[in-house]
Amino acid sequence: MTQAAQKAIIAFDVDGTLTESKQAIQPDMSALLCKLLLKKRVALISGASLVRFQAQLLDLLQCVVGGGDEIDNLTLLPTNGSGCYQYDRETRKWALIDEMPLSPEIKEKVLVAFKRIIADP
Repeated sequence: MTQAAQKAIIAFDVDGTLTESKQAIQPDMSALLCKLLLKKRVALISGASLVRFQAQLLDLLQCVVGGGDEIDNLTLLPTNGSGCYQYDRETRKWALIDEMPLSPEIKEKVLVAFKRIIADP
């Protein structure tokens, strides 16, 4: 059995892996991703928003557009994984199932660290 066959879920970064940075997915990659979704759970992560996912990928994946069974194997992790979305067949929309935004305290620490790094010659 190959290593890929043993994996329960396969995760991809979108930009630079499935697509050129911030560009629409190409038809050949779309077809490959749909084939993979027939066999495995797939997680897609990006720094982009869910709206960007829609335009860059979801509107172009025929298996997703057609509402095939493949869509049940797809998990979206936009905004660097701070939100987790699954397709809800009842509402026919992507539903937020988990969210982990940065707390104000962590945001402040990150900003202070960035400012310190940028100011250091």
